Amino acid sequence: MSHLLGRFAPVSWGAGFLLTCLSIAASFPPPCAVAADDSVVLRGTVVNSVDGTPIRVALVQLLGEKPGAVLTGLDGSFRFEGLGAGDAVVVARKPGFFSAQEYYPESVGERHVHLAPKLQPIELTLYPEAVVHGRVTDENGRPLEGFTVQLMRAGTKSSANIRGNPPNTITNENGEYRLAELRAGTFLVRVTKKLNADGPVALFQVAKLRFGYPAYYYPSVTNPSVATPVRLTPGKQVQADLRLTSQPLCRISGNVQGAGREWPIIVIAVGAHDVSPVAATSLAPGITNFVLEGVSAGSYLLGALQPSPRGREWTKTGITYVEVTQGGEPVSVELFEEQRVEVRFNNASRPPGAISEKGIKVFVTFFRTDVQMDSPLMAASMSAGWDGPEGESKVDLAPGQYRAKASAASNRCVASVKSGTTELLKEGLVVTAGGTVEPIEVIVRDDCGRVQGVVSKDRQPSMGRVLLIPEGAPWVEVSTAANSDRVFQFQGLVPGNYVAVALDGADDIDPNDPEILAKVKSQATPVEVQPTGTTNLTLEIKSLEP
Repeated sequence: MSHLLGRFAPVSWGAGFLLTCLSIAASFPPPCAVAADDSVVLRGTVVNSVDGTPIRVALVQLLGEKPGAVLTGLDGSFRFEGLGAGDAVVVARKPGFFSAQEYYPESVGERHVHLAPKLQPIELTLYPEAVVHGRVTDENGRPLEGFTVQLMRAGTKSSANIRGNPPNTITNENGEYRLAELRAGTFLVRVTKKLNADGPVALFQVAKLRFGYPAYYYPSVTNPSVATPVRLTPGKQVQADLRLTSQPLCRISGNVQGAGREWPIIVIAVGAHDVSPVAATSLAPGITNFVLEGVSAGSYLLGALQPSPRGREWTKTGITYVEVTQGGEPVSVELFEEQRVEVRFNNASRPPGAISEKGIKVFVTFFRTDVQMDSPLMAASMSAGWDGPEGESKVDLAPGQYRAKASAASNRCVASVKSGTTELLKEGLVVTAGGTVEPIEVIVRDDCGRVQGVVSKDRQPSMGRVLLIPEGAPWVEVSTAANSDRVFQFQGLVPGNYVAVALDGADDIDPNDPEILAKVKSQATPVEVQPTGTTNLTLEIKSLEP
């Protein structure tokens, strides 16, 4: 029934909440339109997860054969009348709160209700948002306006590791900021100077300032490894003030090697712990020397790109790490042509090249693992897809190291992604400058299996995050949440041996982390997926905590 939620996707709540509620409610039939023999009543209460108090004026939506929407009363109660027997999904929302599924999307599934006469009241829990707020000042206590404040997950390299867009805001004229609509977790508060660049990144150049502010982390340090994390729980308010000290700014100068003389070059600098450029410039055709002004001392990725001219198929890119200091030595960035690699798609049950059905979408994505960033000018991922009769595609890869992930639709599954004898679902792909990459063959199967089951805790039904990991190919793990019936399901699985585990409080774990993977596998249950078969499991909730 998850398709029903598509009509009611989460919205960005604001002053128009009541209008949104009314417009949704108006789209449903009035009670008088319900047949008289439909006598099922669904009633319940919406409560706060922190203290159990009722929440008034929350929007409750019933999704099913007879959808409806109501607002809770002063006591947090709601009621739907004139319903027929059957299954439905119920959702509660209110500005400043998250539903359980929104708060724990990896481990909490849909709230199902089985409509029947004499139905007992239900309770829906909403989780209040956490808030981080504070003030940013200079060394003399003066407010700093126009600075970007963002959160990054503690223990990761960038704010991009937070689900969705990383929370960020700009300080006002009083140096104040407020980050709301936050979920639980442990974060670093990061402050940077907002760049005045309205156009494409390739067109802006930081002014020749003598002093400026490097990136700072709460409580006013420049090294993220010694920053103090803020720990958020539902409804928690955290004040994080930062005092910044201006420092002499540096320049990055050098040259680009291996470039053609007929086309422009783009040069950008990105902080080692960031995903956004701090400085960039565009060099005219034939010019290879560059200077990036106004850069704070620290570690950076320096990249250069020469776009392919119209009618040509190559693009040249180059990346190098640089430690920026006052009076630092010039830097050289060498450009190399991207390699165009052929990707062939074949069905395991048919002769090579016979996979010709239209509409069978298959995608293989190559993630850059030697560059911890995702700037579009230093692409960290490239995809090859197939959706037509040829069964072939191509992907352009710059020199570097890559990890492959594959997906398929329409009851197909990807069994193998090989370049020569290297299985890319188990090993990395290395693209060397001036070298060659053997064509990549993607084997697709149509005899995929299914795993389904229930989750329990102390032999009682429970929700949790369920991980299914292929033996020998941990990069291909799949994850789902058990719904309120404690049921989970995986489809489109390559036949073979897996391990499965249900985890409690594991929304933010990364199964690709070797240490976490070892803990997960130590508590997992072996599973064998048969061709076109269904494997049924009962998993007891486990915890990765000691």
